Amino acid sequence: MGAAAPSRIERLNAEVATLRKRLSRKNTELDALKKFQATALSRLTAQHDEITRLRREMESASTRSGTT
Repeated sequence: MGAAAPSRIERLNAEVATLRKRLSRKNTELDALKKFQATALSRLTAQHDEITRLRREMESASTRSGTT
């Protein structure tokens, strides 16, 4: 090891620490996005179910009244 080795090790350790912080932030962002996605899909499913229910009601009402 030369004289530059300790400073290189310090630089690499600092870089590793920076990358670990960045990874932690990205993991936090990813978790938030996954929660958002799950919520959005849940809402879309509920809206789809409501639209389907309303269409059935309309079809049922038009069949009872004799119109199509």
